[in-house]
Amino acid sequence: MTVNVAAEDRAKAAMEAEEDANKNKGAEFETMDLGGRPFPLSMVVGQDSIKQALLLSAVNTRMGGVVISGGKGTAKSIMARALHQLLPPIEVIKGSPFNIAPDGEFGVDDFLKTDIANGGTPLEERETEVIKAPFVQVPLNVMEDRLIGSA
Repeated sequence: MTVNVAAEDRAKAAMEAEEDANKNKGAEFETMDLGGRPFPLSMVVGQDSIKQALLLSAVNTRMGGVVISGGKGTAKSIMARALHQLLPPIEVIKGSPFNIAPDGEFGVDDFLKTDIANGGTPLEERETEVIKAPFVQVPLNVMEDRLIGSA
């Protein structure tokens, strides 16, 4: 039962953080501002396959993301930023540079594994925080080994 209570508390904290973020909206994406709200994904004409891929990746986080490519002026950045505005905040371990989930469902980085192995605070007892979902922009012409490392 305590797990359900903790999950409910985290959900409430996430909703409060989202409300605070909506109140304190800055000019983060001024270029896509449309009357005080982000440029809606539905207003992009065409590009249905990219829109569908973005929406599917938002629903199923295990997809690992979407790579968008296309010619100049095809609304790639607009669509990605519009979807980013729709994403809910996420809960992560406080101070984690890799945004590790509190339950470690998607893995734990080596630094945290070493800390826990050396008698550090267990993962489920660590302090968490709710942050805005990250938005990652990859530079042009990046090679795979530079992006994710080599084995």
